[in-house]
Amino acid sequence: MSESMANYAPGGLECWGSIVTPRKDDAPAGGDEAKDATNAKELGEVSYATVPLMLATEVGNLIYHGKTKEERMLDYVKENATASNSAQVLEAIDKFCDDNWMMNFGDAKGKIVDDLIRAHGVHNIKTAVEFGGYVGYATVRLAGVLLPTTAIHTIEATERFCDTMKSIYDHAGCGDRIKIHNVYSSEFIKTMVAEGIKADYMLFDHQLSIYTEDIVLLIKNKVLNPGCLIVHDNVLFPGCPDHKKWMLEQEGVLFENRIIKTHVDIPGHGRQGKQTPDELLVSKYIGHDKAIVFLSEDLLGKVNSSIVHL
Repeated sequence: MSESMANYAPGGLECWGSIVTPRKDDAPAGGDEAKDATNAKELGEVSYATVPLMLATEVGNLIYHGKTKEERMLDYVKENATASNSAQVLEAIDKFCDDNWMMNFGDAKGKIVDDLIRAHGVHNIKTAVEFGGYVGYATVRLAGVLLPTTAIHTIEATERFCDTMKSIYDHAGCGDRIKIHNVYSSEFIKTMVAEGIKADYMLFDHQLSIYTEDIVLLIKNKVLNPGCLIVHDNVLFPGCPDHKKWMLEQEGVLFENRIIKTHVDIPGHGRQGKQTPDELLVSKYIGHDKAIVFLSEDLLGKVNSSIVHL
């Protein structure tokens, strides 16, 4: 999915995976979205080319009987999940998403990440950082797996989603364990530097086009501890092929990587119905003090140098 998909959305909104944020520029239409359409790969009843249209449709229908989709989800959770029961909260979110199109992390991916963290060793994770919190599903799961002493930071650029997350966390009984940051990921990286925060676990579930830029900023600013476990969501669907390619090129130099095949549930079909293939890219930061070489000149955009020396 490309940054120009914002041109599909009404009201100047930009749809990005699990977040909807105000557009920061007015780039003309007709660039990457045309490329996306040309390269569309059919996945069940959904193709890469249709994703911007699907999300734009949801943006156009955010308000229903005076409430946004996320507010209706929160109401459903409060009505169907017992307070301080995180398992019921997660199940209620999943059930709501069975019939409502939301970029929910979901149970299938959640179980994979739970197992990855346990295999990695919860005692090895002192600080966890999540880029792209949306309604808080993945963070609630995270809090349930990690030790109570682990510092958890979730970064979400959209204020109304932060409000929803706070309510979800409080209802799940983990609100006192999670710190919400209503900023962009690049801003939080500055905070990490200023406050000496170093991550042992990271979830990338935000704007696909800046995955590579953010991982480079994290490494360049030395805020990843050696051995940091990094999970990148939506690598296949909607997809970030350039980021995947670049990460795999760093194999044995900066990262140890593996691809885990999973899926996204198609709205209206539920968890037992139609599913769209997806991938999680799971990386372990080796922590070597080496240079990062970008093989594609236009890969990062905002990063000017072709070689970043750490």
